[in-house]
Amino acid sequence: MPIAHYLLPDLINVPGGDFAMGSDSHGRNEAPVHRVWIDPFALAKYPVTRKEYALFVAATGHSPPTFWHELPFQHPEQPVAGPSWNDAVAYCTWLSEITGKTYRLPSEAERHAESRERRAQFVRDIAQQLPLLSKKITEATGHVVEILTEVRQFVFA
Repeated sequence: MPIAHYLLPDLINVPGGDFAMGSDSHGRNEAPVHRVWIDPFALAKYPVTRKEYALFVAATGHSPPTFWHELPFQHPEQPVAGPSWNDAVAYCTWLSEITGKTYRLPSEAERHAESRERRAQFVRDIAQQLPLLSKKITEATGHVVEILTEVRQFVFA
């Protein structure tokens, strides 16, 4: 199997749209709260592993990140530890070249949107499990337990 095929990340699709970003209470660099728009995009589902990054280092001669030789960060399946922004950009450029697909780092607004989407998916996943949880609690305790399962709107600050 070619190396490029091995390195293709699993992607999650993040819908486009607008949302409020920023904060009026967490520091001047986040103020004011403002609306931002993003187009739909895809983001890697998992972080780049040390094994994947090692292929990049070997292929390009790029210097390994700061913690590369530290024992706690040696496991090949854990996320690569300590890459700089420039390291990550170089990895994306290399990955784009060998796969023929375009990869880049997400913008700040895209990171916020992805985080909101993951939280919303988590809530949807939990809501789907509530009827089963209710049944198990009722069976275990002998008390009828009803859990509200209808969620009409997700609001994330």
